[in-house]
Amino acid sequence: MNTKFLDKFRFLERNQAIILGKCKSIIDSGVLQIEPIEKAKKEIRREAKVIYSKQKSLGQEKAKELALLQFDPLLSRFHPQKHFGAVPEKLEAALQKYIKKDSISKEVKNQGDHALSFKFPLIEPDEFKKLFYLKYMRSVAHAGENVGTIAAQSIGEPSTQMTLNTFHLAGHGAANMTLGIPRLKEILMTTPTNIKTPCMTVFFKPNQDMTQEKMQKFAKSFERIRLQEVVKEIKLA
Repeated sequence: MNTKFLDKFRFLERNQAIILGKCKSIIDSGVLQIEPIEKAKKEIRREAKVIYSKQKSLGQEKAKELALLQFDPLLSRFHPQKHFGAVPEKLEAALQKYIKKDSISKEVKNQGDHALSFKFPLIEPDEFKKLFYLKYMRSVAHAGENVGTIAAQSIGEPSTQMTLNTFHLAGHGAANMTLGIPRLKEILMTTPTNIKTPCMTVFFKPNQDMTQEKMQKFAKSFERIRLQEVVKEIKLA
């Protein structure tokens, strides 16, 4: 995917006139299917309301997450270049959060008469959602596109900067981690059994009664201990 500025919602909102001008013909063509995806989203919202009504202690956000688990992902059911609004659930949640709390139109509404004026016209939340869906459709890689070359560029560009920040860790008290290009080569070109500095992040469920001591004990159970690390001396009789 060409995801440049895809999650930069404020940038999209500021440049909405340019993007809508490029994409308006797609909406007017009538090729896109809107009703199936809207019906699927209504089913998810209905399931979330049912879960929330039974267990209000979970909260609405958690109820939405549990409702999503009851259905297959939208992208597995609807092609994003045919169905208008078929985006990943995580990206949809970030979009909804931005519209409710962080959008420019929301800031202007909250500030009232003290709000700053903008050169560009403000866009309504529903129109901004359409704008984002159009931007996502234009970001999807087309059939036959050289995705391998694009992926190589995506890795090569940031790795060039990584070389400049690899060995600048003077006085760093953390573990001696392999960083920069050596770490990238280690992940992509070697087998998992040969990783020099293996590390793993373990997440605990919030409803589990786990103290800091229990979590540390559980984490240490994954560590590999060699015999020479625990034995001081060996004698053969």
